[in-house]
Amino acid sequence: MDLFFYPTKGCSFAIEVGYFDTILEVKEKIQKYQGIPIPKQTLIFKGNILADDLNVHYSNILDRSHIQLVTDFEPNKNVVVKLDHQKIKLLLKMSTSTKSVILLKVDVTVSLRMVKEKIHEMKGIQVSKLILRANGLKLIDHYRLQDYGFSDNSEIDVSIRFDAIASPPTITTSSESSVNN
Repeated sequence: MDLFFYPTKGCSFAIEVGYFDTILEVKEKIQKYQGIPIPKQTLIFKGNILADDLNVHYSNILDRSHIQLVTDFEPNKNVVVKLDHQKIKLLLKMSTSTKSVILLKVDVTVSLRMVKEKIHEMKGIQVSKLILRANGLKLIDHYRLQDYGFSDNSEIDVSIRFDAIASPPTITTSSESSVNN
């Protein structure tokens, strides 16, 4: 079966894998054909990070599935890299009853967690209840905007997790006294 990979940096590509290949075996094929070291690969399918010991079948991956590939390359210590602290405008599309859009200007080096904190400051919504998605993929808090390739006027869908928290049981205390007459 063919799988399509969409890296955070670089061009998308396809690799043929077996139905019962483990995710580690898939990463080995990516290393072989794309040159990306296995420890630097994180594969994400439907917003979930794929564990190395699971197989393609168990992960519900089908032929022609799209998988996000997040890479974590170490910079070459001998090369001086100028960090690009570019400010970009993000369009945060809130999926609340008002369907509002928030315009947020941030540096591309900030984490998704920081974006959630900005939303908290503006809207008062708890950071832990916010879910960010782009192109159908759930965004991971510790990654930066530039890791996902966000640029000016990129859109992020914001939804709020409403956990069904049961109210604590009501405890009634009664002091019954038996009076024997």
